[in-house]
Amino acid sequence: VSIHFATPTFDVGPVILRYEIKPDYKNETFEAFAKRFHALEDKALVEAINLFAADKLKIEGGKAEILK
Repeated sequence: VSIHFATPTFDVGPVILRYEIKPDYKNETFEAFAKRFHALEDKALVEAINLFAADKLKIEGGKAEILK
């Protein structure tokens, strides 16, 4: 799951947050994995919006940085 700034080219803006999520191929259906994926995506999006709203993001050299 990655959240990034939007640019005119799809999915190439500076990444704000990235989380890894792995499917459990033996014990999980595609639908169950998709549900987990979308829940994590929703959480990451809210986190990124909160960082942006708090002015805690900086873009430098084409990369996003989270400020403390």
